[in-house]
Amino acid sequence: MVSRAGVHIEALYAAAARAGMLKRCNRKLADDTVQTADVGFARPDETLLDGLAVAPDVVMTFAASSLPGLKTGDLLVIESQPYQVRDLRVLGDGSEVRAQLTRL
Repeated sequence: MVSRAGVHIEALYAAAARAGMLKRCNRKLADDTVQTADVGFARPDETLLDGLAVAPDVVMTFAASSLPGLKTGDLLVIESQPYQVRDLRVLGDGSEVRAQLTRL
């Protein structure tokens, strides 16, 4: 999907992953396959933006196309740590999603 700025959100996330700015997220599907996506990720009290902000919740952002069908209650593993999806919010034109997570 193309954003208002004319950039494909998937290309943006791919570039951020190549630059080492994203974390690998794994989701086990019902058929026992593992779906993998590179996501933006912030933990509580993690300093963001070079010390200008602090993350209030465990949050991840991702291109909607990278984790199709993700829903509240799904289990994820990020940096070898399990999380459960607590809330999902579609951002902007629907090409990006923000998920609030609970660490298990």
